[in-house]
Amino acid sequence: CSDEIIFNHSVFDLNDENKEVILCTDGVWEHFNDGTVIDLMKDNPESNLAKFTKNIPGNAENHTVCYVRFPS
Repeated sequence: CSDEIIFNHSVFDLNDENKEVILCTDGVWEHFNDGTVIDLMKDNPESNLAKFTKNIPGNAENHTVCYVRFPS
């Protein structure tokens, strides 16, 4: 435990082609590449991400994903 918390953030513009964000722990990101992200975002991203994280070996508490879709 630490008395200090360091928080970093990013700012980006949403547009018609950029309406979805995936927030993940490092235990998930290390298994991604460009092709993986493209495949996960097809058809049903929520289901695809759930299946993907269940198949990652190791500590499940470090396999957290938050999928955010902004309305049009």
